[in-house]
Amino acid sequence: MEAGNFYTASMDVIERVIEIFPSLRNGVLVEEVTQGSSADLAGLCVDDVIIECAGKKVKSFLQFFKMIWENVGDNVNLAVVRQDSVEPIHLRMFVGEAALDQFNRWPNLRLTRPKHRQRRT
Repeated sequence: MEAGNFYTASMDVIERVIEIFPSLRNGVLVEEVTQGSSADLAGLCVDDVIIECAGKKVKSFLQFFKMIWENVGDNVNLAVVRQDSVEPIHLRMFVGEAALDQFNRWPNLRLTRPKHRQRRT
């Protein structure tokens, strides 16, 4: 799952969510859900806004990351705002450990040496 602060989302996403939940100002916007991941199995969808995790209000991505970090190996309850629902949705997600080769990894990143140009004589 990739996520970011709600207030950094595109204006069209913010406007659609605010139409249904006018008092929403904080939360974490789900930007990507990997098929078969804990987030996918819990029912999270792209453009969901996570507003509560483990019984606490979510105000920022860093706070959410800390909440998840503190609950590795456990199930956590999430309250999620979804654009097509008039009430927050309550989900339960298992927080698993990320493999070291997948943690903080940029997709399609290749580290290569710069090619030296041959001088023309």
